[in-house]
Amino acid sequence: MKKEKLLLLSSILLLSLGVNSCTFLEKSNVDFQEQIIKSLLSEPRFVEAELLVIIKNVEILNGDSLIANNKRMGIPENTPPTFRLWSSQPKNYINQRDVQYLGVSPAPTESFTEDENQNLIYYWDLMKSLKTGDSLVISRKVRYTLYNLKTPENIDQIDPNAFFEDDPARFLISEDFIEITDSIKEKAAEITAGETNSVKKTKLLYDWVNGNMKYTWNVPERSARSALKTCSGDCGQYSYLFIALCRASGIPARLVSGFMLAPDTSSYHVWSEVQFPGTGWLPVDCTDKNGFLSLDNRRLVTSRGMNIPLFNVPDWADYKNSEAKDDHTDFMQMVTVVMSGVKANIRTQRIILKYSN
Repeated sequence: MKKEKLLLLSSILLLSLGVNSCTFLEKSNVDFQEQIIKSLLSEPRFVEAELLVIIKNVEILNGDSLIANNKRMGIPENTPPTFRLWSSQPKNYINQRDVQYLGVSPAPTESFTEDENQNLIYYWDLMKSLKTGDSLVISRKVRYTLYNLKTPENIDQIDPNAFFEDDPARFLISEDFIEITDSIKEKAAEITAGETNSVKKTKLLYDWVNGNMKYTWNVPERSARSALKTCSGDCGQYSYLFIALCRASGIPARLVSGFMLAPDTSSYHVWSEVQFPGTGWLPVDCTDKNGFLSLDNRRLVTSRGMNIPLFNVPDWADYKNSEAKDDHTDFMQMVTVVMSGVKANIRTQRIILKYSN
């Protein structure tokens, strides 16, 4: 961390601990958190990108072929053809700033902002416009500024009463894919034994996951429970386990989804973020040896949270036949699809239009 950044953060810390000026007292806690986060940012990068969902060779089934298809999916035989898509829009994030939407085509059927993580979700009901033989490209263009983010070692000295997030209890519970089992509780207690400082406890958990998990694409079961059992998996498994260990230790944590988006890569990626009193949410990437409370300026965040609420999900949808269940999707990077009685080739693509320092 550059010397001037440490000095700036130290100044902010002094303000939080002792200054009584009227001007400072008028600042909201959100303004205070923003001062802290801005002091941690460097090396801005300006990016324009296009996010594409490419749909080709649409075939709408009917008659016996529709009934047979519904039987294979395990849904009611009389279910009419269904083709629904949801996608979260990139928004301002810790190191992702000045997000602008440059256009979307075709326009979504509906959109909404869900309450739990404030993800902005676009929804398309494609059965209203597609017929057999059609092809379609859904295009979203976005402009944003990315920064490197690095927190100094004395981040835990910030006044814990300076800033509060809403409802941290929501991010301490056990849920689908992030199960807080007895084994995870025991492992978390073992790793953090004797430590009471939240930042230092989190660092111990990060070090353990980063040092003990083996990266592999072969993931037979996606869950924190499975990750602890096998100590292997992809970035999702690293994140699920880390989040569960944090929650078992009383540290609010959640998932972050997006991409490594740069001229040399456009790969899917997920990581985590943790919430500390006084700072709010900060990132942790357990697949990165330098990923503790740090992010580089080569990513695009598209959503936050697990088990993201959706709307217009058919009652018959579950994770055996779709990418949604009970009005939720496990996580969201590019697109969530629920489709029955329709055949189509679907692929996604991310195109960098501008990329500059």
